[in-house]
Amino acid sequence: MLSVAAQKQAGPLPVEDDIAYVPAPVDTAAIQLPSFVENIRDKLAESIHEMWAMGKIEAGWTFGERRDDTLGLHPCLTQFQNLPQAEKRYNVQLALQTLRTILALGYSVSMDKPPARIRAVRLPNDPFLQANGYKPAPLDLSAIELSPKMEELVDLLAENTHNLWAKERIGQGWTYGLNEDSERRRSPHLLPYVYVDEAIKVANRNTASETVRTLLVYGYVLDPPTGDVEAAEVKASRHPTQRTYRAENTYGVSAGKWYYEVEILSPGSCSVGWAKTDAAPDVSLGGDESSWAYDGSSEEKIFVGCGRRTARSGQSEILLESSWTPTIKLSCSP
Repeated sequence: MLSVAAQKQAGPLPVEDDIAYVPAPVDTAAIQLPSFVENIRDKLAESIHEMWAMGKIEAGWTFGERRDDTLGLHPCLTQFQNLPQAEKRYNVQLALQTLRTILALGYSVSMDKPPARIRAVRLPNDPFLQANGYKPAPLDLSAIELSPKMEELVDLLAENTHNLWAKERIGQGWTYGLNEDSERRRSPHLLPYVYVDEAIKVANRNTASETVRTLLVYGYVLDPPTGDVEAAEVKASRHPTQRTYRAENTYGVSAGKWYYEVEILSPGSCSVGWAKTDAAPDVSLGGDESSWAYDGSSEEKIFVGCGRRTARSGQSEILLESSWTPTIKLSCSP
């Protein structure tokens, strides 16, 4: 924990104080989808949209040409083919990412004979019929029951959806904040999944459950991985590594000599340093060529992700002869 400009930067509420959240979604870079799996992509994307639209209307939203959160208006309450290209592309990418994630988690996918007819749920006009003539038509999945192994898959997909969203947000420069603030890019939902608001968990799980049951109703067979090796590897990939604090105000410096002061209030690994304005917000301090850091607990300078011990070798070095201890005050200059 640091004290910067006499303001304690303690991050989230006390229950999360010791938790560094670095989103680690399942790595799907090496996953290639078989053609028979990729063929379901568009149907899955449309199913995700229909389920989302039904949930929105149940929550009181209606169609509007422009989104208005206060009045509950949304332009995407329309047929899938009429969605803006960006929204349609998002649903298609979400469907593809979900399919790749299932394979990356060790599940095998095969094709069985689909039912002769797949029906949609017939929703009542009130309140589902919109002013533009659209009424959601989600697939009737009432006959599909998920086994315990499939329920486990749903939970994994729901959590992964959150981690994908969080990683994208952090990459866009967002950080944790007690309240949603789009101008300052703060969000209270940038937390480990276990601490996320229950409503978000329910929404993520409903979407994941809909996705899995949609695959099953179209005749796909999902076989869980054998043994605990895959599960152990997935769990290991989720372990967070670091958390970065951002000052509430930033100042452009083009002349003179500048420094800031921090006070170390508690033991443990902690790095301080400087970063260029183009430093990526989702890279730890010292993790690339745009920032430099010093960790007093290990007595290492960190640059491009590599640490090395320092010594008194000139003014360019950070001069410390022992590791940091609580209550020590530091001055940091480039």
